[in-house]
Amino acid sequence: MIKLLIFDADGILWKFSEKDLEIAMKKFFKKYDVDGNVINSRWNKIKDDVETGKIKYEKCFDIQFKGLNANKKIFKEWRHLHFNLPDIRIKPSPSVKPTLEKLRKRYKLAILTDDVKDYKYKKMICKRLGLDGLFEKIFCSCDIGFKKPHKKAFLTVLNYFKVKPSEALFIGHSKDEVEGARKQKIRTIAYRWDKGTKSDFYVKRFSEIPKILEKIEK
Repeated sequence: MIKLLIFDADGILWKFSEKDLEIAMKKFFKKYDVDGNVINSRWNKIKDDVETGKIKYEKCFDIQFKGLNANKKIFKEWRHLHFNLPDIRIKPSPSVKPTLEKLRKRYKLAILTDDVKDYKYKKMICKRLGLDGLFEKIFCSCDIGFKKPHKKAFLTVLNYFKVKPSEALFIGHSKDEVEGARKQKIRTIAYRWDKGTKSDFYVKRFSEIPKILEKIEK
């Protein structure tokens, strides 16, 4: 019997065009004559530590710009770009709200997401998209110290709700994350999935999730 539904956030509940951010960053680098290759290279080296909370998100900006003579104006605009552009451009996936409202009548709902920003940020996004109050708990990698597909990321959620793997279901799109959940004996639904993803079930529309659960419960 399924008791808990665990949702990835970005790409599942909502989506944001990475191209928009890339374009904005290129304009920023050109405007201030900043070496974007250095900035991006430094980010790639610390990304995992930031996403697991070993390095605080705001501290990463200091690391990226160290020695580049960035003044307060440049630093402020860079922070603004990363904190506000995603907020403005994020859009909910089709049929998300009515589907979640339907599912919430029978199941506990949780978010498990890899992000450099904590649960307060995700909660703010949920509120802006009209999804506030639909989730029992939001788990962010920077808060719990583990990223998917690490088993402890999934076990953190299961232990919090005191459910067995057989009583949970993960909805995601990343090949590694979906397969990571399956390794923990958690059934999965793939939505907007990566090529080669092996999942227990697949849906092309978010609104199809309740039908999959009906099949499981029979």
